[in-house]
Amino acid sequence: MTQLEIIERANKYLEMLAHGINPLDGSPIAEDELLHNPRISKCLAFSAGVLQDVLKNGGITPMEKLDKAPLCIPPEVLQQYPFSEHPISISEIVRRINSLINVVRMEPLRYGVVSQFLEDQGLLMFAALPDGKRARRPTELGLSMGIVTAERGEGAHVYTAVQFDRRAQAYIIEHFPEIQRRSNQIPSHQHRSEEP
Repeated sequence: MTQLEIIERANKYLEMLAHGINPLDGSPIAEDELLHNPRISKCLAFSAGVLQDVLKNGGITPMEKLDKAPLCIPPEVLQQYPFSEHPISISEIVRRINSLINVVRMEPLRYGVVSQFLEDQGLLMFAALPDGKRARRPTELGLSMGIVTAERGEGAHVYTAVQFDRRAQAYIIEHFPEIQRRSNQIPSHQHRSEEP
């Protein structure tokens, strides 16, 4: 039995005990047994929850510090990227790429790395907005490659969203080795401090 299988079994046993069920035969535990004490059953339920979190994290406790591996998505895994037939945001593209890896054990891709790459490729640029702020917008080349803008929100909260059609998504996936190389040049503490 692997460690994860043992944790999974322990979690199942604790959950059953917390609900007054004998985990060995599935029979109800007698009402006068110590396990029916509310403090004991709450403790068992809490412990089962902690084990559930450990299982979700691939066997790593939530408080365990882990040195993550550099981002590395093999081409055969990257081929599983779920393309959207409708334009989507760069954050959604990054979320879909990160869904292909275990972000608990590996540094995830950040959208800022992709945005900077597209800017360096001449597909995005910073434009001045009427309120004096700056935001990335597609260049003429970017527009021709499938990067589009769309108005979002209502009333005073209308904003321009930059989105990527299937062709633009394919461009990012095609150039992922370069994006991945750039991502791995950023120190891990900077990755963790970057806002999504």
